[in-house]
Formats: sequence, C-alpha cells, structure tokens
Amino acid sequence: MVKSIFKKVCPIHRFSYSGEKCPFCEQERINNLVNKFKGTKMKPSTEKEREITKDDLNRLINKFNKKK
Repeated sequence: MVKSIFKKVCPIHRFSYSGEKCPFCEQERINNLVNKFKGTKMKPSTEKEREITKDDLNRLINKFNKKK
C-alpha cells in the first residue's frame, strides 16, 4: 500500500491529517457510541428467590388449565 504524501483537511474540524479518517471525528464517533450504550447495562434482579409452595402450584394450575 502506498501512503499518500498529501494531507486531507477535515471539513468539520478544519484539521489537516494523513490517514483514512479525521482523528477528531473518530474520537467523537467513539464517544457517542460509549454514551449511547453506557446506560444499557443489565440491572440486577431485585426479586428474592424463594421455595415454591403448593399454593403457588395451585394458582398456576388454575390459571393455565382454563379452556377458552
């Protein structure tokens, strides 16, 4: 691959750079992605585990054994 001896000028930042992408544009893109996915972490379950009782099973049977 032959490197270009000419520098490019970013139309947004008015920065001359050699390479494929403007480093400032690339950094802004990465920061936007980080901010977008920062709040999507899974929240821990607040429900406590407990033993299943016969009352729980009876409620499920009554709920799902109905014919419509």
